[in-house]
Amino acid sequence: MLADFDVDEFIRGLDGERLEQVVLALNIPQEKLGAAVSMLEQGIRESIETNLRQRLFDAAADRKALEKIATAAQNLISEIDVCSAGACHILERSWPEDAISPAQLLKALDTLATVAVSGKAGRPKSYGALGVLVSWLIGIADKYGGIASIKANTRSGRLVDALTLLHDVLPFKIVPAALPCGSIAKWKDENSRLRRRFTTKNRTKITRL
Repeated sequence: MLADFDVDEFIRGLDGERLEQVVLALNIPQEKLGAAVSMLEQGIRESIETNLRQRLFDAAADRKALEKIATAAQNLISEIDVCSAGACHILERSWPEDAISPAQLLKALDTLATVAVSGKAGRPKSYGALGVLVSWLIGIADKYGGIASIKANTRSGRLVDALTLLHDVLPFKIVPAALPCGSIAKWKDENSRLRRRFTTKNRTKITRL
């Protein structure tokens, strides 16, 4: 059944009005609604594809390989975090023009650094499809002037409202009925940390890194 799941067909069949409700829950301005919905569709696609890929990981050899990658990503993140302003300047000048952006690289490294940190033997742990979706919702709010708020103790906020609207929309129970609000709040904090990472001690913003 999973092998036969057509992600493209699913995306085409999504209820446009429901997707608009989701981005409106994030307080996206009306004039940016269309662009935000398009971005949401991308996030839903990546979330579903993540869910499908995760079901393939159940061998100890896969887990061992991912643990090595996670360790390498953690080490690289640590080196970047203590990088001096001069080193950041050199990295900025050396960055390939046609490469992915530094922000995209850091986001990928953060994901890789946690992909196999813990969990049951033979099955690597990651933020999974829900974590991917949360990251996209936060990105939508940031890009289009919305709000992705969450209060874990009261299980409330605009991020919770948006996810609740997606509960019946997405397959494979990607959005559970009982949201792990504590984890979602931590993911949001980590997204904020990523955005702040390259502000140097003298408060000079490195433009590309």
